[in-house]
Amino acid sequence: MMEKLKMLWTGEYNQYWEQVFEGKFDLVKAGRAFPDADAATHRMTEDELIPILQGQDIFLDGYDRVTQRVVSECADLKLVLSIRDGPEESVDIDACTEAGVPVLFPGGRCIHSVAELTTALILMCAKPILHQVNKIRSEGYNEKNKKAFAALNSEYFEVYGKTLGMVGLGRNGQALVRNMTAMGMRTVAYDPYCPEETAKSLGVTLLPLDDVLRQADYVVLAARVTPETSRMIGAREFALMKPTACLINTARSELVDLDAFVNALKTNQIRKAATDVYEKDPVTKVDIPLDDNHPYFSISPDKLIMTPHMAGMSVERAYHVYELLKPSYENFLKGSKELVIKNPEVFDVPAFAKRGGKLFGIR
Repeated sequence: MMEKLKMLWTGEYNQYWEQVFEGKFDLVKAGRAFPDADAATHRMTEDELIPILQGQDIFLDGYDRVTQRVVSECADLKLVLSIRDGPEESVDIDACTEAGVPVLFPGGRCIHSVAELTTALILMCAKPILHQVNKIRSEGYNEKNKKAFAALNSEYFEVYGKTLGMVGLGRNGQALVRNMTAMGMRTVAYDPYCPEETAKSLGVTLLPLDDVLRQADYVVLAARVTPETSRMIGAREFALMKPTACLINTARSELVDLDAFVNALKTNQIRKAATDVYEKDPVTKVDIPLDDNHPYFSISPDKLIMTPHMAGMSVERAYHVYELLKPSYENFLKGSKELVIKNPEVFDVPAFAKRGGKLFGIR
């Protein structure tokens, strides 16, 4: 019987998958997901991670940073499995490729949860739900305030028949389109990398960004941050939007120019906005804490809805991620290139034979 491969697991905990992994791998658990682990920091430093990763064949990584130093000093590491849809946010992809270490990822662990929260935020922008919930809790519902509640009819909007403008039409964006199509919205989208046939199958019209912004009643940001998308929504773009339009960002804060965003809300260039994402520290990539002096808190909560980076959260996510990863790592061990892989070019790197190649096809 083949000896079990050694695997370090710092990803999100799930009891079912713990049993699966313990049956298949010589498993070491560490990191913040495990209350009984030795290292329980938010993200392990290089000095914390390297000793634990020594001698491990596979790293099932949660949010710990796999740097060039980590890859170099952990010579037994042959395969990285990232739980993130964007593994590059934690893993130095170039360093892994150069060292011959493939990086596999789930590709869609948050599809349902992100689409569902974004749907909720669109509806909260359409209707003053939070305001009314708080008002009825504090005042009750009686003859004195019934007329005031009724007067708010002019603040309620139907999404039926309105235009959804998607900036980015990847997995999360497509799931949202399906939700909103069911509610009677039409969709236009800007995504230069989305195949025409994919958009057509969803009933989506692909347009240049400026046209999407001009037409949309609800603009949803669902793109990844790249050099070409960083701060892509600025003063010029807000000026193109309808004064009745709303902006919803459940992707990344870096897609929007902060000052232009705040100004657009304060000057009523747009009607409302909702954000689930905030600026990150450029080194650690961790959310920068908001304090009372942050400009967002100068905007009325009726104008700006804020949620605490929760779009991807769900009880089910920690199951989905490993369900999605399983076919890729099993195919890799079987010698198949039917993979969800971030660095497919790794197969052509000479170092692959000494690292990832030692696992490729062994089963």
